[in-house]
This record gives sequence, C-alpha cells and structure tokens, in this order.
Amino acid sequence: MGGIVYRKVEGDTVHLIIVSKDITRHRVEGGVLVHVENWLCPIETAELLYREQDEWSLGGEPYRSVVTRWKEKHEARNRGARTES
Repeated sequence: MGGIVYRKVEGDTVHLIIVSKDITRHRVEGGVLVHVENWLCPIETAELLYREQDEWSLGGEPYRSVVTRWKEKHEARNRGARTES
C-alpha cells in the first residue's frame, strides 16, 4: 500500500493519515493499532491538516515547512513564467 503518510504524535498516541487511492486515519496507542477510519472526505482531511499544520509531519518534516517550501517554489515558478511572456 503506497501513498502519502501524515503523522501526528500526542504522548503515547500516534495518528496516521494515509492518502492512497482512498484516505484512512489510524490511531496507534502504545504500539497497538486501536482504531481505523476509512473513506475520509478529502476536503475535510485537507482542512484538518491545514488547521493543524504545526502538529502533523510529512516524511519526518513538520507539515508547515513542507507547505511553505511548496508555496515558495510554485510562486517563484509562476513569477518566472510571467516575466518570460
């Protein structure tokens, strides 16, 4: 099962949101999987991740850093495209 994995740690509890062909949320407590939510709504998931950017990580990096880098990269690309026209 490939996909993008977002991770949030709260003490002994780890939350994972896995985005693949569908979106699932897993809760692990003390190393034991205790709950799985299937078929999460993409819009609601995006809103949750946006609201809690400082609490989630993506690839071991804070999610806010990933979002900021992505925005800066695409803004620079868009500025370059406008000046070439």
